[in-house]
Amino acid sequence: MMFDVLRINDSEVKKTYNPVKMRERKIHAKIMAEYGDIFSQDSELAVISETDKLNEHTYKQYVKNARRVIGEHIKKVPLWEQKHPNIKYKGLFICDETEVYFHGMVMPSGSPVPDYAWMRYVDMRHEFHKPWLDVNLIGQIYASSIDFVIWFCPHKPFGVVRQLNCVRKLNYDFPVVTIIDTRFHFDKYVDYPDTLVC
Repeated sequence: MMFDVLRINDSEVKKTYNPVKMRERKIHAKIMAEYGDIFSQDSELAVISETDKLNEHTYKQYVKNARRVIGEHIKKVPLWEQKHPNIKYKGLFICDETEVYFHGMVMPSGSPVPDYAWMRYVDMRHEFHKPWLDVNLIGQIYASSIDFVIWFCPHKPFGVVRQLNCVRKLNYDFPVVTIIDTRFHFDKYVDYPDTLVC
């Protein structure tokens, strides 16, 4: 068995230009330059640099980034097979850094408290976006020689899903990890609209 690890996001405007990651690196460098001597060598510094710009995280950017990154990793499969001819199963471990997408509306609230910085209207007539069913995200994987996918979503269950579970008692558990067997024909894709928000 062999699998490749990759990450996808929804803030990359084009390859090598991601405003969120650029701000995080800049802030990280500034903190380390000014206060780096107080951190031990084992310390890790996490920087979050979100803004209230509506176009910073979009479904269109999410799809564009996922297609590009997943496609680049699929193109490497012949090289895997050449260098390791005994591989029986080939897979992808996808770290999806996005929050859950949904049908509805989002706008900044003006609150400085992170959990309340955005007002969200979720149209509950529709389910939350499931990337492992999204034809735009997973279609190219089913068309490839990839045998399985591990789709890791560390942030999706803890944003709007958690808030709605607390307020509306939905009792809805969004999976942190989904394992998909992509060796067999699949035709239950969902073609989500470009208007999804997070």
